[in-house]
Amino acid sequence: MQFEAWQVELHGHRVIYRVAGSGPPVVLIHGMVNSSRHWESVALRLADDYTVIAPDLIGHGDSATPRGDYSLGAHAAGIRDLLAAIGVDRATIVGHSLGGGVDSDTAGNISYFQWIFAMRSICDTESKVTVGSTPAKRKIA
Repeated sequence: MQFEAWQVELHGHRVIYRVAGSGPPVVLIHGMVNSSRHWESVALRLADDYTVIAPDLIGHGDSATPRGDYSLGAHAAGIRDLLAAIGVDRATIVGHSLGGGVDSDTAGNISYFQWIFAMRSICDTESKVTVGSTPAKRKIA
């Protein structure tokens, strides 16, 4: 299985996102000064059961770094617009660090998202991520 990079243009800016697997969509949002690559080991573990989508937030990774708004709300709007552009109308959102703030802002403003916070380091390969069907904060066991 591969964690393939894709590109889309949103509001005149390049946005890179990676995809693996098939099934219900799970969006993995990275932390500050990071990228979608940070999620590779988690994405590949989830890919047997889920379509994993991991964007590089604007200003991070291989996405564009324009002047502008880098607030949680702006990043959340970017996630919303990316998912709309690639045809995803419902997803579970997982965030790490900065991504946790983005995912809560995304889920708090868009009713069709389910979401969880990634509370432990994704480098801990013994942790198990459980994706639920009910909108709720869930801690990685």
